[in-house]
Formats: sequence, structure tokens, C-alpha cells
Amino acid sequence: MAKEITVQQKYFAEFLGTFLLVFSVGTVTSSHDLPIKVFGPTAIGCVLMVMVYSLGAVSGAHLNPAVTLAIFLQKGIARTEAIMYMISQCAGGAAAGLATGFMFGFLGSKVQPTDQAKFWLGAPIVEFFYTFMLCFVVLNVAVAKAQHVDKDPKKPLKNNYYGLAIGFVIIAASGGAAVSGGCLNPAVAIGLQFSGPDWNVLWLPIYIVVQFLGAFFATTAFHIVRPEERIDETDENYQQLGMLTKMAFRIESWFDPEDTAEFLGTFFLCLTISLTSLVDGIAANGGVWSIAACLMCMIYSLGDVSGGLFNPALTLAFTARFYGTGQGLEGNVYSQKLADVLMQDENGRSARKEPLKYLIAQLIGGAAGSGMTMVIYLFNIGTKWPAAEIKTGSTTAWTTGNVTTASTQYTLGQAFFAETFGTFILCFVVLAVASRKNPLQDYTAFCIGGCIVGAGYAWGPLSGAVLNPAVTLANSLCFKLSIITSMTPAVYMLAELSGGALAAVVFKFFIYSHEFPSAGELEQGLNPRGENE
Repeated sequence: MAKEITVQQKYFAEFLGTFLLVFSVGTVTSSHDLPIKVFGPTAIGCVLMVMVYSLGAVSGAHLNPAVTLAIFLQKGIARTEAIMYMISQCAGGAAAGLATGFMFGFLGSKVQPTDQAKFWLGAPIVEFFYTFMLCFVVLNVAVAKAQHVDKDPKKPLKNNYYGLAIGFVIIAASGGAAVSGGCLNPAVAIGLQFSGPDWNVLWLPIYIVVQFLGAFFATTAFHIVRPEERIDETDENYQQLGMLTKMAFRIESWFDPEDTAEFLGTFFLCLTISLTSLVDGIAANGGVWSIAACLMCMIYSLGDVSGGLFNPALTLAFTARFYGTGQGLEGNVYSQKLADVLMQDENGRSARKEPLKYLIAQLIGGAAGSGMTMVIYLFNIGTKWPAAEIKTGSTTAWTTGNVTTASTQYTLGQAFFAETFGTFILCFVVLAVASRKNPLQDYTAFCIGGCIVGAGYAWGPLSGAVLNPAVTLANSLCFKLSIITSMTPAVYMLAELSGGALAAVVFKFFIYSHEFPSAGELEQGLNPRGENE
């Protein structure tokens, strides 16, 4: 008979996992090699991913006091055990920091705003939002009842992508890391301080506070998008909560799950795009990868809540795909999710408002993401803001460092077709892997993220490969109101929506026409994983 896992094993697993994670962070941040600087977040994210897969069966692989706090607030771990987890994690981080210091020399603390930061508040804001994202992803992919067999948190997870989604948040945070250093973890902040202690230790408590705040609000957002996870006021545990937590629980009921899911996904996508585009080196080499990672993580987290579209072009594609089929993202009974606009429930309520509802949430989320980037940089963003400006003309020269290279300036017409076909690929792939009767399973979001990588590097030189009207509109509003002064944003949005519509037509009438009902028939709907209700 197999022995039970002891608490000592759990604590040591947290110590070891955090040690290896922080050691990788210290090694990457101590190197001056450009490839390490560009692809360092990928290295760190992969270490986090493999540690989650390796140690999750023993301790849950929190490896982060903020994550432990979020799981504690969700009643996923007892108070005493949570405290011991945090102590083990901080000890592992401190040990890794000392090891890094001995290897590279104690070069000074990295827990502080970087040279990229334009004012002191930008770094804490970045730490707050990406710690929020990390904890939010953990809760959605590894803690939520829907992710467990029979919706029982004590039973194994149904998905195999949880470690991938958690680890790749670090890659998504690359642009933000250029502002704050990208700790996203009190144990990492402590470890980096041990690797080079100096007067910047004053930043350590600020970072830790905002990281814990990110964990707290991630739990609140988790309850909004998944109402079944809320603690009811009649529950005996509710009475043990503090006043602030009770207030947050009441606020949670004010918001719609699908709207909030689409808002959050588009917010982090646009925030990541904006932050990444402002960083020299990363923008040119690893920016597309960072954006793809962000999209993938949010789809894994929210795909079963709202469908994880985060893009008006995809909203249009799914609306056209479902039209007249009696299908939707959840069953053939009217719900708050995107569905055939001709559908009605027994009370005569139609699904016609759902596309508009999704569209509004995505546009507001995109605007909030770009607006938050402006706050992080205190509106001091120079001319590098991603405004999708296309310059016409012939081959000219541009300079990177001391090297001058020929660069073709593309026309607006070329950019139009690049955006159209780039968006077409994205929308067609999403329809093909997520809305068929037998769709892809654990690799769905990874496949969609791959579209961003492919389209980004293929069409990025022509148009920037925005592929999302919400991003185009948000950036054009935040950059000198170019939506008013230039026709470029309008052309981009037209191209992106055309790509979405074309993808729906090709999917529905040419490639997967055999999956659609005959005229006058309605079939059972599909949920985001493609399981028939």
C-alpha cells in the first residue's frame, strides 16, 4: 500500500522548486549576453513549467507566496500549511539568491524599477497586474472545480495544460519585466535582494505588498468569472472572513462572468502588446512570442467561461459560424455566451445581444490595456507607440546600434492584405480547433498562440500583424488620436473584420460544411471544448 505524502515532503518540494526557479531568474538577470536577455523569460517560464509538472503531485507546486495566498483565500489550503509554504518558498528564494551572488558576484539588487521605467509608480503597477495574471491563471487552470474530475477539488485535474499555462505567464510578462524586473513573486524578490543587497532593499516591501494585492484581486476576479467558486453568505466559512474580503465578495455579484472574462483577456492582451512594443530588443526579437504566450494563457484560463475570443474579428467569425445552426458556445438552450442569434429560450429571450455584449467588453478591455500602459510610462511614450503607422515609399535605411540596414517601407495597401490574411488564419484556426464536433483538446490554446507567432513573423514587417480591431482602436485612440487624424486605423479594422468574416465563410461553406445541419434543422450546440451538451 502506497504511503501518504507527508507535510515535510510538501515543504521540501516548495523549497526545492522555488530554489530552482529563483536560481534560474538570478542566472538570467546576471548575464549580459543579448540572447539571454531576449529569451531569458522563456528560460524562466520553462523552468516554472517543468517544476509545476514535476512537483504538483506532491505540494501543488505553488512556488510563490502570492499564489499560496490566492489558493488560501480560495480555501484550497489550511492557514498553518499556507504559512509554512510561504516560509519554505522564501527560504528557497533566499538560498538561490546567495548561490547566484557567489556565482556572479554580488552585483547589486535587481528589485527596483529599471532604466526603462519613466516614473517610480510604473514598476509597482506592472508587478501588480502580472502577479494578478499569474495567480488568476493558476486559479483557473489548476484550482477551479471545473478543471477537476467530477468537479471535485480533491480529485485529479482533467487537463494536462496547467503547467504550460502557468509557466508561460512569465513569457507574457516580458514587456512589463523591462519596467519592473518582472519578479511577480515575493520569493523571487527576496532571492534577488540576497543576490546583491544594497540600499534598494527599500523597494522590496513595496514589491511584496503589490504582489500580494495582485493575488487578492485575482481571487476576486476568479469568483466573478466562475460564480460557482464564490462562498455563499450562509456558509460558515463566510463569517470567518475579514471585512475587506466580505466587501469584495459582495462586489463580485455585480459583474457578468462572460463580459468580465472577455474584458480581462483583451485587457492583458492589449497591455502585453503595448508594453512589449516599447522595449528595444524584445520588441524585435521576442515580442511576438510574448504576445502569443499571453493569448494562450488567457484562453486556457477563460476558454470554458466565455470562449476566450478577446477579439472583435473572432466575435464576428463565431457569430457568422453559428448563424442559423442552433449552436453556440454552450448548448442549444439560450445562455449568456455567444450563440446563434436566431435562438430563443422558453421565455422568448433571444441571443441577439450577445455579439454586441462581447464586442463592447473587448473594446473596453483593449482601451483599458493601452491606457494602463500610458499610466505605467506616465504618458512619456515617445514615438514608439504601436499606432500601426505605415509609411509609403521606396527602400530607405534605418539604424540599429552601429549597423545600418536596408528596410523597405510598405504601402497601406500591402498592410491591408497582410492584416486581412493574418486575421483570416487566426480566425479560421480558432474555428477549426475549437468549434468542430471533435475539436482539439489540451493543445487548443497552444495552437491558437502558434497563429500569433506565425502571422506575427510572416506579416509583422508589412503591417505589424495586429490582427485585432480592439487593439487597433485602442492604440489609435491612445496615440495622438490617430483614429481621427489618419485613415490607417480604419483601414486596419476593416481588414481585420474582413479576415474574420472570410474565415467564417470558408469554414462553414467550403471546408467543414459536412458538420452543419441541413436546411430547417437545428443541432445540439457546442461548448468551448467541443463536448456536446
